[in-house]
Amino acid sequence: MRIGELILAILLLILVASLVSSLGPVPLPPVFHDFMSLLVAVFEAFIILVAILLIVSYVVNLSRSNNSRRSIEARSLNTINNVRKSSQVNVSSVRDIMLNLNVLERLIRERISYYVPARVKGRGLKLKRGIPGLKVNLEGSTCYLVGEGSVSRVYLCVTDDGRKYALKIPKNLDLESIEDSSITLDDLVIDKFVREIEVLKKFNHPCIIKLVDYSVTVPAVLYEFADGLSLSYQVSSGWRPTLRDLLIILIQVTDAIRYVHSRGIVHGDLKLGNVLICDGIAKICDFSTVRDLLSSGLGSSITCTRGYCAPEQLIYDLRRKSIELGLEHKIDIYQIGNIALALLIGETIDGEERVKMTEFEVLKKVSKIEPIELRDLIIKMLEIDPLKRPSAEEVLKSLVNIYVKTFGVS
Repeated sequence: MRIGELILAILLLILVASLVSSLGPVPLPPVFHDFMSLLVAVFEAFIILVAILLIVSYVVNLSRSNNSRRSIEARSLNTINNVRKSSQVNVSSVRDIMLNLNVLERLIRERISYYVPARVKGRGLKLKRGIPGLKVNLEGSTCYLVGEGSVSRVYLCVTDDGRKYALKIPKNLDLESIEDSSITLDDLVIDKFVREIEVLKKFNHPCIIKLVDYSVTVPAVLYEFADGLSLSYQVSSGWRPTLRDLLIILIQVTDAIRYVHSRGIVHGDLKLGNVLICDGIAKICDFSTVRDLLSSGLGSSITCTRGYCAPEQLIYDLRRKSIELGLEHKIDIYQIGNIALALLIGETIDGEERVKMTEFEVLKKVSKIEPIELRDLIIKMLEIDPLKRPSAEEVLKSLVNIYVKTFGVS
């Protein structure tokens, strides 16, 4: 029975008892009147007790309600404080990320403090005509040979109004006879030029050499001119980078490779000769041998420069496993590690040599490199197993952290 119903029943009984006790003229025995009076007194006492219990219950419930409200408020306050703390942590994390991004954005456009300007030898060749198929008119330009590879030559071409370009043409194609239709070129050479043109047309990064113009009529590519030529030229000219300049160069090269990897491409032939200094900024070049990660296989040709090759570029089983695991892009990480070694100690560790070396021998070779964080990073980049090498993003993050720790953020 509910409390309300119980109280109603008691009130009815009291009402009946009161009516009965008020029937004075009714001829009832005195004992009955005494019993009814006692019953009324008991019910009145019961009512008083119930009232007291209701008052006590109300007071207790009110106290509990206040305590519960204070508890809820406390929990809400704790929740708010936790949210605020969490927000502060998140804001702090976002702030750190934004700081790192701002530092990276600045460093990939930072100029190194010093480098040797390009010096050209000889009188140069004055072009009587422009290059067929090029929109940029090089007629009357004076061109100087500044670089030569296995399949191509690179010239510095200076126009009459002083503009400078880098012109790349096949090695067996002479500038003086460039319009000679009787000259036959190897299909592989033509394919490499076409491939490089198609790749560079898709790229837009401050640390990748800029494509200015190209011709498919005669295989020719026109780039912005790197006034410091390559890192190979710099080293051969007696230049040695400071730690700050070294970190800037490695950050710029690594960020360019991160960008290349994000496009599903592996460079595969990074070396001092393929890193140019253009107005103080390091830029990677020579995309004639790049491959799409999704299209490369065990049967595709391997092109790398001995001394810089990754182990999987030279050892079939490692290469097969690398392709199966989708780790071909780690080739570039190994080669950037060798670029760092070449600039720091004047030596590299070729992939074939690396598999024969113990960890102690590797550590001994890099033991003089400072700071220790940079030494440890290079060791990781030169791991035999590509799975153990860091990604371009991880290398980039480590290099930025080393730079900030060593030189701060200005």
